[in-house]
Amino acid sequence: MNSPSAIIVLATLFLTSCVAPLSHTYFIPNTNDGKPVRTSSCGFFKNNEDSLERKIGDLNVTVMPKYFSDGKLTVTFFLLYPSASIAFDPDKVEVLETTKRIALQPINKRVSSYGPDRTHPYTLSVTLFFSATATDIDSLKVIARPGALSVGGREIILEPYRFKQRTSTDLYYASINC
Repeated sequence: MNSPSAIIVLATLFLTSCVAPLSHTYFIPNTNDGKPVRTSSCGFFKNNEDSLERKIGDLNVTVMPKYFSDGKLTVTFFLLYPSASIAFDPDKVEVLETTKRIALQPINKRVSSYGPDRTHPYTLSVTLFFSATATDIDSLKVIARPGALSVGGREIILEPYRFKQRTSTDLYYASINC
């Protein structure tokens, strides 16, 4: 394996991907509230299903609580639908820390959308940013209050999404393909 091509292949693999054991804090979804899904093709090896997905007819709703790079909580609603007839009011979302019984207030919001096109349905992403950090949270309940979501003018009622926080060591992998 001393050939120049083998060295180039190994060097390329080394430079284009990374695997490292790291401790991280993440959220375990309550499986009674939806299907646990991974939200990234790269990331942690064992603890990668940290979001909840529900399908309601043609509507797909995924809720993703995560800690942003500054250590503060974000909660994202990712909605997929065949047309742009989705309305979502982030002011009607309530995020509760259920162990301490504290309502968390967002300090900022971001709403973005794209599609539909030939390869993607209409996509609406709503992210709420909070000042809370991992030390402030043990478990979360994300509630979309009445009037938060409608599709084609019809109100959609969502049951709460629940998550438990955990810290563990896992393998983190990244690549230029992520």
